[in-house]
Order: sequence, then structure tokens, then C-alpha cells
Amino acid sequence: MPRRSPTAWLAWLYLCLALVGGAWTWSYNVQAFLELGSAFTPAAFVQAGFEGSPILGSLAADFWLGSSASLIWMVVEARRLGMRWIWAYVVLTFVIAWAFALPLFLAARERHLARAHGAPGQLDPASPEADPAQGRGRRCPGVRRGGGLCGAGMGSLDEAAQPRRRAARADLAEPGLDG
Repeated sequence: MPRRSPTAWLAWLYLCLALVGGAWTWSYNVQAFLELGSAFTPAAFVQAGFEGSPILGSLAADFWLGSSASLIWMVVEARRLGMRWIWAYVVLTFVIAWAFALPLFLAARERHLARAHGAPGQLDPASPEADPAQGRGRRCPGVRRGGGLCGAGMGSLDEAAQPRRRAARADLAEPGLDG
């Protein structure tokens, strides 16, 4: 029976935050639309963040700079990981809310990493234990998202590489090489 990744809860947490972020921000957007009617434009939306008080201006500047940096990171990270549909998260940032799109991206990223690297404690595909016919090997403890030797197929010695390693060690052990 496949085990669920111990970090699966993190993806669900991000998804819950996305839903709350979308609903909470849009409750205010609906109020503003009902109050302003056709005057509720994107330009008025941005301008309203900087008017009223220095606190609102600080929050607006913090939001615009923080969301700009996170959008750049989202695009770079998605390309680095080979994630698809990154443009959708950028569009959702402006159509729904950054508080919706960023946690949604983080949930998708967690799921992508779990699929790409396997869950901690999974068998190393290169390990003989992964093939019960060989009957020996080891598990991959501590492989965490973002990589790890076992998840990359490097957790056990490759039988074909052992003679090369022995030869390399023998070359280093020859007299005169240690200088």
C-alpha cells in the first residue's frame, strides 16, 4: 500500500490558505464594488491602497513589492522544477488575489516535489531492496523534499561502478602519488 508523504499535510494547508485568501479578499472586493459601482477600476483599486493613511500606504507598498518578488520567484521556481501552467498562477494573482494564487502555487509545488523526489522513507529505486528477488538493500531514511541521495538513485552502490571505484582507490594508494 503506498504511503502518503509526510509533507502532504503541507500541501493541504497551503490549499486551505488559498481558499481562505480568495474568499477573504473577495469579500472586501465585493463590498468595494457595491460601494463604488463602475468607479471600481483596477487603477482606483491600486490608488485606494495608498490613500487614507500612512498605514494603508505602508501596507500597499509592502503588498506590491512583496507580491512582485513572489511572482518572479514563482515563475523562476516553476521553470526550474519543470512545473506546468505557471501563467495560470500569474493570472490568478491579478484576477482573484495574491493571497489565493501564492498558496495555490505552493500547494502545487509541494505535490510536484513529492512526485519528483518521492516521499521520505520510500525505497531507493537503485537499491536491491526495491527488487525483492535480490533480497538485500536499504531504505532511504531522511530523504526530504528538494532532493537527497536515495531519491536520486544514488543510495546504493552500482554494481558496474564498483570496479572503477576500486581501481581509482588503487591508483591513489600507489607510492609516489601522495607527493
